[in-house]
Amino acid sequence: MDALTLSGLSMDLTVGVGNRRRRPRYDHAVQQDEDAEFLDFLESLEEQNTWGDMTIYAVDADNVPRNPAKRRHGDVSWLQEPSPSLAPQSDSNAEWDAFLATHFPEHCPSVPDPATREVDLDVSNPFVDDSIQHYTFQDRLSFEIPEDGAINGYIKIRFQNVHSSPEDRRPTNREYNQQTLGVHHRDVPGVHDERVPPLPPHFGLSSKLDEEDGRLLKFYTDAFCAGRTLIKISNFWLSEVTAIADMEECVRHALLASTAAYVLDYVRSEKMRIRANMHYRRAADLLTRALRNPACRQVGKEAGVTAAILLLLCDDIVNWETRKPKDKSPKWHKGSRLAVNMLDNSDPGYRYWKPANVQSDNSRISLSNRIAFVDVLAQPVSPLANLRGQGTSSRQYGWLLEGAPHDVLKIQGGTGLCSKLLHIFAQITQLSSRLAENPDSDVIPKGAAKIEQKLANLTQWFRCSEVPRRSKIDADLWRSCNLDQNGKVATVEEVTELTGEAWRIAAQIYLQCRFFRKPRDHPDVVERLSALLRCIEYMPYTGPLFSSQAPFFPVFLTGLVGYLPEHRRVTEGWFNVVIGGASCRSSVPPIWGVVQNTWKWTDEELHVEPFDGNTKVGFRDPWWEKLVARLFETEGLLSLC
Repeated sequence: MDALTLSGLSMDLTVGVGNRRRRPRYDHAVQQDEDAEFLDFLESLEEQNTWGDMTIYAVDADNVPRNPAKRRHGDVSWLQEPSPSLAPQSDSNAEWDAFLATHFPEHCPSVPDPATREVDLDVSNPFVDDSIQHYTFQDRLSFEIPEDGAINGYIKIRFQNVHSSPEDRRPTNREYNQQTLGVHHRDVPGVHDERVPPLPPHFGLSSKLDEEDGRLLKFYTDAFCAGRTLIKISNFWLSEVTAIADMEECVRHALLASTAAYVLDYVRSEKMRIRANMHYRRAADLLTRALRNPACRQVGKEAGVTAAILLLLCDDIVNWETRKPKDKSPKWHKGSRLAVNMLDNSDPGYRYWKPANVQSDNSRISLSNRIAFVDVLAQPVSPLANLRGQGTSSRQYGWLLEGAPHDVLKIQGGTGLCSKLLHIFAQITQLSSRLAENPDSDVIPKGAAKIEQKLANLTQWFRCSEVPRRSKIDADLWRSCNLDQNGKVATVEEVTELTGEAWRIAAQIYLQCRFFRKPRDHPDVVERLSALLRCIEYMPYTGPLFSSQAPFFPVFLTGLVGYLPEHRRVTEGWFNVVIGGASCRSSVPPIWGVVQNTWKWTDEELHVEPFDGNTKVGFRDPWWEKLVARLFETEGLLSLC
């Protein structure tokens, strides 16, 4: 099978000379030569069919049940109140908050100081390396299409052979190019054709793509985006990234390159590989150009660059078999560090006096949340010495806390947790680093105690429809879950609640193990681990209620902390089902290998000193750091997003 045909891609999008975008004034002559060469190359590909004998359908998930709204429509008054963990209770609490602001300013919302803003345009682009032949078939994974043609994991799509008989084809509700769309159901005087005429080519679009790239775009919007989140109204991959790609050429090429890489998993098409490499090289070249443009560092102008970096680093994460050796810093981590720097430079907080008054658009909020998600979750498996001087300022990821107090508690569809909770993960790592340098400190453990208090009461909220919903925690959540015959919840709302709770409990376990240095068999750790395992067991591992919103890092955490057979049974079950049933590319397979190797090492070699609660925290056995050192030595830096 040389290629795929994506049936029904109605976007007739063509790259043409007449649609060339205006370029920056710098390096104008060089740009003209590069652009002319690029357009000539595109013309050689326009007539090539790279999809082959397959028709592709969207996998319908519209029949997923939802819980009825229990709150009066439009009643959002409860969202205007601060979180219980942040609401002042007494004068002593106010004094405690003042203590935190003095000793731990990174724990408090703040706006950046314009006097400290530094913009460094002399930065390297990590994605330039191997950009000419980035995708190859050598050592590349491939996936077999299931018998029914349905892939319902991290991407959601259905394949059918165009040469199969109508009797062999499975019924579907959404076929691209479906000829019955737009049929009149009543007679209209003067209209002889029953069909509504199609929209003009390129209607509503600023960019123009050729037919093959148009199919890739449809694969992205209908297959890739469908597997990103269950919270459809906050699917920024679809609503924000696609819109940015329509306006920004660099983002568009990054999007098409990463999408073509997914298609290559099912079709060994040399023409598709050439097209994928062409888009990747173009995206890398345009990103290098944008990084040297000071306008991209201005407030409100960072969306294009950060979206392009995000797409390219995610491509590096899922194409894990092509990464550099383990002793090298991976591209995805260099990319996340670069994107964090871009977000720091373009922080809208520079324009405000108070963090609660900062207003950011949806693209800024979504992109910053996802970039921080990638960067922050690399820290729990990074040696503390490597993190010093990296994001350890008094305002690390400060833009996560900007906006109204209830806004930072909203669960983001792109990650499954709120910005506040994500920021707490970074705080735990930073406090652990400070304690390692000052083990005799009495002040640092007080800051960790405040985080412990916040996590115990942290209540997130989400919006799957027009009516917002407040997440439950602990026993209230267990009592509210309605389980099916397989012991799984069956609604989007329940999965979202369990996901948010899994992240809250994971933060509690991380705090107890890395900062307070409590061993895996400590009652506090075991209690929280049992609650986390219950969250994971209640959630589906495949099907329409499974997406990349699934709490991957918390599942990995159960693999590090769980030591009893009943603990590891849940972890192993999750990995086996996800890897065996996903039929698509992800970062899960290599992490499962890491978990299995870790179990063997912890059972045979890890030695932990007996825990003594009377010993000062800084002088307890740092067993987590032993584990991290082992992971970093044998596996390199891990991506857990």
